[in-house]
Amino acid sequence: MNASFSRTYQLLHQLVSHKLPAKVVLGLVIAGLFVAGAGKAIGQTEADSVARPVNPIFQGNTMLQEYIDLVQDRNFESARMQWSPYAHSRSVRLGIQYEGISIKADLNSPLVKLARFHPVITPRAASLLDSAYLNFQIQARQGVDVSTYQYYGVRIDGYTWLTFPQDYIAKDWITKETRFFRFHISPTRDAYVNEIAIKSLDNFVDSLAVILDVSPERMKTLASEKIDYYFCADEQEVERITGVAVRGLYDLAADALVTSALPHYHEVAHLMVNFRLQSMPLTTIPLFREGIATYLGGRSTSSPSALLDMAAYLYRLDVVFVDSLLELMAFHEDMDASISYSAAGLFIKSLVDSFGMNAVLDIYRELSGNLDQTKEMSLVDIRESMENRFSSKWEEISENFKEKYVSGEFHNHGADVYLRPGLSGLATGDSTKLSQIGLASDPLEENVETSRFKTIRNVTLIEAARRVYVRALPDRAGELNTTIFFGKLTPEDLPASELFEEQFKGATEFKNYRFSLRFDGHEAGIYDYATSTLIAKYLTSFTPEAPYFDATDSTVSFSFPLSLVKDVSPLNDPVILSQ
Repeated sequence: MNASFSRTYQLLHQLVSHKLPAKVVLGLVIAGLFVAGAGKAIGQTEADSVARPVNPIFQGNTMLQEYIDLVQDRNFESARMQWSPYAHSRSVRLGIQYEGISIKADLNSPLVKLARFHPVITPRAASLLDSAYLNFQIQARQGVDVSTYQYYGVRIDGYTWLTFPQDYIAKDWITKETRFFRFHISPTRDAYVNEIAIKSLDNFVDSLAVILDVSPERMKTLASEKIDYYFCADEQEVERITGVAVRGLYDLAADALVTSALPHYHEVAHLMVNFRLQSMPLTTIPLFREGIATYLGGRSTSSPSALLDMAAYLYRLDVVFVDSLLELMAFHEDMDASISYSAAGLFIKSLVDSFGMNAVLDIYRELSGNLDQTKEMSLVDIRESMENRFSSKWEEISENFKEKYVSGEFHNHGADVYLRPGLSGLATGDSTKLSQIGLASDPLEENVETSRFKTIRNVTLIEAARRVYVRALPDRAGELNTTIFFGKLTPEDLPASELFEEQFKGATEFKNYRFSLRFDGHEAGIYDYATSTLIAKYLTSFTPEAPYFDATDSTVSFSFPLSLVKDVSPLNDPVILSQ
């Protein structure tokens, strides 16, 4: 048999075995016959024909059009074969599936996401990125709605396959593996990677495995297959990969985290919830989707403790109501995400405490569907679903939340607030001694220290019952704007901190301290520079009557549990910066 026709026969056998539509098989076979015989038809030898290079853009455009035809003909099995084997294996490696999505690697595109609506798909310009990668663009039209979407292609052994954007964009990035993660680090971000942040993510996954009741077998899978974590330079680099200009997100198609934050616990929580559920609809009402991720992982650079404290104040001041969070559109359109995410996280905590995580995950799945279905879920529908699942009337659920998680002068989310104004809880003798040290001695001239007290310049600290109490006088300039650094590390352990740079903008040198207390007459905050996280926050605007600022002597006082700062005491070699 002629070699050219032998190759065509093999192509025909492969195409038929993959059950492509007849028109696609016929078209490709005709093209194969034409190419096979074209060399001799125009006077070339067979060797000349084989040696002639294939135009990669033409080949890529042909592949993309075939892929579009296959998807629109609902031949998803064959369409999946247009994705590179490596990309396909990564999309399914964690065993997470979404109902109604036939090609998981492409679930972000309008071609697959809107397949049931039969959108009109038009390929646009293609470009060659380098010798191995191409970029394609399609336009999707559904009624009057028009959107564009980018595909990436990779050439392997002369063939063009679809692949993920990050395969091209991050191909030269630094990589590092841990127990559960495969980090891809943008070259400009290497200085902001430290072992504390890296290890905290593995530990966070361990803690979520317990909280979410993930089986040991599933955790073995996670340890083997890894979570891909793309640590990007900024939001623009996140957008290059995901198409969305955000701090970070969980890429459902590749089961990857694409973010400019390290660590980004919120997005890890999203992935772990889906990993626990394994099979579910694509969209969940945001009260549960964002609420559970905020409850477990905070949000971007703020810890759950800081956000849940703030949420209790917001509820108490009637800035937000649970009913205003129930419906999808109201959650996203009627309030800022800094309010809605925190408020949702506190409500989800109340449900977990009252009914257990498994019951919350059950209702999480129940209140999921495609985008249209979740948009149509009304306030009444969502209330009824929770009543049925939790065997409690909505009024009982709501009142329990208000009583245990909102009401009370300094009583939030079922426990004392993390950063409490005043000296409440300090024994009378200690409180008196703290006041005497802060006033009788001249804190501007000398330091006073005992086993449990320390005065440094205008600030006095006391450690009692695993809680740290802070009392500060104005400095020489009459100012209360103060930062206390503590928890000294080496430059190797903590070479840089993005949070520190954002706060001080070059005004002071980073001395490799992990933690800081920052306060003035209006607010106080605790920060972790290793993880670039706000740990806890107090604002006088939340409770102006609280004993935070004493106008009689212009002092501030507050306290926090030592556990918030990993038991690192600020009484041990602190450094103070007055501004």
